Amino acid sequence: MYKVLIVDDEILSRYALRTLISKNFNNLEVVGEAESGKQAITLCEKFNPDIVIMDIKMPGMDGLEASQKILSKMPDINILILTAYDYFEYIQKAMEIGIVNYLLKPIVTNDTVYKINKVLESIESRGDIQKKSLEEKIESIIPVIEKELVNAFIEGTIDSNEINHYMEVLQYQIYKGYFMLISFQNEDMKHINSSIMKRRNREKIINTVKRYLPFMTSFILGTPIGNTIVLFIYQKEKNNIDTIEESKLIAANLRYKIRIIDKLDIYLGIGNCYKDPKNFGKSYQESWESLQRAIKESTIYHYCDMEKSYKGQVLYQYPIKLEKELTGKLKIGSKEECLLLCEQILENIFHNCFNLNVLKDYLCQFIYSLKHKMIELNVRDDMINFTSTISALSTIKESDEVKIWVYNITNYILDKIYEMKKQDETQIIKDIYDYINTNFKKDISLNQVADLVELSPQYVSKLFKDKFNVNFIDYIIGLRLESSKELLKNTKLKIKEISKRVGYEDSNYFCRIFKKNIGMSPKEYRYKR
Repeated sequence: MYKVLIVDDEILSRYALRTLISKNFNNLEVVGEAESGKQAITLCEKFNPDIVIMDIKMPGMDGLEASQKILSKMPDINILILTAYDYFEYIQKAMEIGIVNYLLKPIVTNDTVYKINKVLESIESRGDIQKKSLEEKIESIIPVIEKELVNAFIEGTIDSNEINHYMEVLQYQIYKGYFMLISFQNEDMKHINSSIMKRRNREKIINTVKRYLPFMTSFILGTPIGNTIVLFIYQKEKNNIDTIEESKLIAANLRYKIRIIDKLDIYLGIGNCYKDPKNFGKSYQESWESLQRAIKESTIYHYCDMEKSYKGQVLYQYPIKLEKELTGKLKIGSKEECLLLCEQILENIFHNCFNLNVLKDYLCQFIYSLKHKMIELNVRDDMINFTSTISALSTIKESDEVKIWVYNITNYILDKIYEMKKQDETQIIKDIYDYINTNFKKDISLNQVADLVELSPQYVSKLFKDKFNVNFIDYIIGLRLESSKELLKNTKLKIKEISKRVGYEDSNYFCRIFKKNIGMSPKEYRYKR
């Protein structure tokens, strides 16, 4: 019988995991539950479990820090992290610590059972696990890393150093590349199970792509958007092949395979090929524009052909700059500022998209970008199902109704984000307050406090000023002066000693600060008390 410890600050999550384990494993025993990182360390020392399922985000000591401490003392424990983050930076850090795998929230039974069984197999063949290379350890998360890389290309948020880091982990070599988007028409959109049919058709196409595209070129699958499958196609080395003609041949071959094998008609939009990674996002926008034309004409379309047929016309592109600005505001801005930016993005889209289907595609992009931000900010919400939400959009026939729909969804998501941020900010403010009041006599800075709560100094400064109506430096000065007044009244310590005790090495500077704020020198204050 193998022992399991469950660590999660949410009681319902712990109950769900305990129930899942009891129903699916007769060789596992849950020996304990912990609701914090510190408690997890204590219970591991007490029970020495074989497996620990650890939530990554908990108040106080988080799951990664607790895991690192546990594995430093008990390296044979197998830890599965439980997280809403499906992004490379978190997964990579976990793997570097020694965590064996991860589970995504909300829990999916089949995935959880599969991964726990994998851990059990590894326990039974410990010798083989020790021989595994880093590549084998991260094999299960390569699709996650690939999707994050493609998202970074699309958003234009990646530099050459980051690309080299990805390439080192993935062991890929990208000389140049372009985007190809594949879309299909759901034949029975009014059917009660249309969203299920859409998902099945999308999976069929993806499976066919995975089976046949490797024989034609190198590629990375991105995150699907509704009916659209995202492919980044790249060359590993310099060659003299005409990428335009090659991409059209690849598209035609894929279309033929999917028609024959999956009995589905697809449309493909292709962007131009670029060498500079900064232009990969441009290729994505070009492929999106090309796809709209391809859908309209039920064919394959390359952006170079779009340019020829739209001589002198400027094609509308998704307002990616506004979306990047929104990303920054969601981290440090107010809800009102974010709502205003969302309105600008949506008005931009509505003003420039005259075709209802094109409009819906751009709105899908916007909604999925908000979903991405929710995941990034660890906002949990079981009330909104993005698949059914996007499916609902497809049934709306009037642009006015579409506008009402997207504004309602946007307001709801922003409410959820800021509801969570408000809870987080309350704890952050408490942590800042406790730290300053404990350490104000030391040489502390805004940057130190910002590092403590893992936020930018600008954001911490704003939070502090909003809460206490005084800036960071003035608050510390106030605490030091109050402490020095007490020492002047109740002790016979010299001014120089008092200066050091309250955090000022330079007693002359202390005297100047004291006089400026109190109206008299420390010496005068002592005699007039």
